[in-house]
Amino acid sequence: MEERHDLAIWSVRETAQPMAHFLAEQLSAAESPGESSSSNQQSFRAVYRQYEVWIFIGTTGIAVRYLQGLLKDKHTDPGVVLVDEAGRQVISLVGGHEGGANELSIRVANLLGAQPILTTATESLRPLILGIGCRRDVTLKQLSLIHI
Repeated sequence: MEERHDLAIWSVRETAQPMAHFLAEQLSAAESPGESSSSNQQSFRAVYRQYEVWIFIGTTGIAVRYLQGLLKDKHTDPGVVLVDEAGRQVISLVGGHEGGANELSIRVANLLGAQPILTTATESLRPLILGIGCRRDVTLKQLSLIHI
């Protein structure tokens, strides 16, 4: 079995490199750890399972194409957080709960001043989650503004 590392960041286009570098520094992540001799997609596919969770900078369509055929089981697949190249939206794409993508989406959104997008049922259907599911980095002031 291959050794797995914590977090890696993959950017599809060179224009996203400054954001990838910033996030790598802030989150102690590996940055595009693939081989440059093959295509970008082939390089990603070769290292996908070596990391627990990924930040993928690019479009949803490209991310889905890169992940095609790689997803096996929600309990073992690496989480994938998608960030658009403008840094406006951070989407928990794969492995929201089990893969840690929901929590990482919020952390990345906070770093970029972006909107986290969580589509898991727990987060989507409840206006406020208390206890174990309470989101980190939410201030008391933010909680007091919620009307239930």
